[in-house]
Amino acid sequence: MSDSNNGLNIDSEILFALKKDSSTATARSILKYLYPHPPVNFKLSDVDPALVADIVRYSKECHPDDASTTARIRHAMFNYFALITYRKKRKSIISNTSIQNQ
Repeated sequence: MSDSNNGLNIDSEILFALKKDSSTATARSILKYLYPHPPVNFKLSDVDPALVADIVRYSKECHPDDASTTARIRHAMFNYFALITYRKKRKSIISNTSIQNQ
């Protein structure tokens, strides 16, 4: 696992703490650590492709018995950014609506 750690530039103790029950959850956990407050409309395609590949590789190495494919792990990573964008836009719409109603 230390080989894939090189590309992530995250301390091994922190990486161990970020490991979750599945490869998809581990990948999302690493993204949450690296991008705790991404800007609105930030997408997985904005992340360095080498970093994405390292996260996928590390997630698979942590969970060798997990049957998740690379596409499934990448989809879970994409959903992390999509959910944040959705929540920020929804919060903006709700706050604008409440301001207009006052």
